[in-house]
This record gives sequence, structure tokens and C-alpha cells, in this order.
Amino acid sequence: MTNGLTLRMYVEALLDSRVQRPLHSTPQPVLQIEVFISDFHVDRMQAAFEWILDLQPSLTHLVNMTMHSVPSSASTTLTPETREERRQHEAKGVHTLHQNRALIHTLPELYRFLLMGGHQGFRAYLLGGYERSTSAGY
Repeated sequence: MTNGLTLRMYVEALLDSRVQRPLHSTPQPVLQIEVFISDFHVDRMQAAFEWILDLQPSLTHLVNMTMHSVPSSASTTLTPETREERRQHEAKGVHTLHQNRALIHTLPELYRFLLMGGHQGFRAYLLGGYERSTSAGY
């Protein structure tokens, strides 16, 4: 989710710097975005990016995003158990994103959610209790 918010901030800045008119005026040029991400992570990233870009005011009409799945099968550090753990983690993340999307429709609502502790990873980061995962990168 926070990756999606970061993407949205970049999109807003790029669109704003490309044209000298208010961001949400029409017409605006479409920004082409290519995302390359590991196969186990692509569904969650796509769900997050689409949701965050669609928050009101929506930017989806200004972005053409293509997700490219990069195979993680070549990794020698992934055991079958680690792969299954990742798959389950990502599936749970997609489910949670869909739940949050049903509740949060605007940028101010997302900011409240993040800053009031709704996103546990972000909350832990803000409070100094965040510990980076040591289990193969997610």
C-alpha cells in the first residue's frame, strides 16, 4: 500500500512538471509506467497500485501502467517452503487490499488510515518498532 502511495506521489509530480496547468485539468498527457516485479509479488502490487491511483481524485485516466512478472524460480535462496510462505503472504495481502479498498475511497481517508495506525507496518515504522524481514525479502 505504501508503495502505491509513493507511486501516486511520483505520478502527480511527473504530470505536474510536464504541463504548466493544474494537475486535474483536462486534457493531460498519459504517463506510461512499466513495473517489473517478482512473480510472487505482482498480484499484490497491481492491486495496490490500481487502488491508490484510483483514489479520488482518480489518476487512472492519466496513467497507462503495465505490470511485468519476473520469474523468481531462478533464485537459489528460495526453498519450496519459502515459496509457499510467500504465496500465502501475498494472497493474504491481496485480500486485505480489497477489504481496505471497499472502505477507503479518497486520499484524505488513506492518510487518516495510515497515520492513525490502520496499516500496522507503517504504524510500527513511525513508532520505531519496525523490523525488516529477514525471510527472503518481503
